[in-house]
Amino acid sequence: AICQAWPKCHVIFLTGNDQVAYAQKAIRNNSFFDYILKNEDITVLVNTIYKSIESIENQINADKVFRNMQKNLQVALPLLRKELFMHIIRGKNIEMQMLETKFEQYAIDFQVNDEILLLCAVINEGQSDHPVNLAVDSVLNEHLKHTHRTYYIDIDDNIVLWFIQQKKV
Repeated sequence: AICQAWPKCHVIFLTGNDQVAYAQKAIRNNSFFDYILKNEDITVLVNTIYKSIESIENQINADKVFRNMQKNLQVALPLLRKELFMHIIRGKNIEMQMLETKFEQYAIDFQVNDEILLLCAVINEGQSDHPVNLAVDSVLNEHLKHTHRTYYIDIDDNIVLWFIQQKKV
């Protein structure tokens, strides 16, 4: 019940039972951390508690690093997508397997072997506005969301590209 309520909880068994079957049953629990006999020296228990605390702190730190990496990836994702699409536009030779992997890594829901329509918008110099590009992208996505997948990138201040692929039925 403890392990179900708190899956990351460490369980230290302190028991007078030194039977192997009893220890095996305890060890099969995923949250099991250690098994100590009551007749062992108190330093064994204290050291085990310190090791458990250190293990939990390490897991907390690893979770923080992972969350930061996920957050950084979300920030970097548009840049990674833009770089990939720019390679494609420039005719850089990318193997289909590699392209499929990149689409998956960058959460681009395109099929590698299906056609992609390229839509280019040129905005008059001086009239370019990033929120306008986002608004146009939003409208385009709203109208095509049931039939197509779309991604857009800003090439520079006044050129925007949309990559559009029809969804398979």
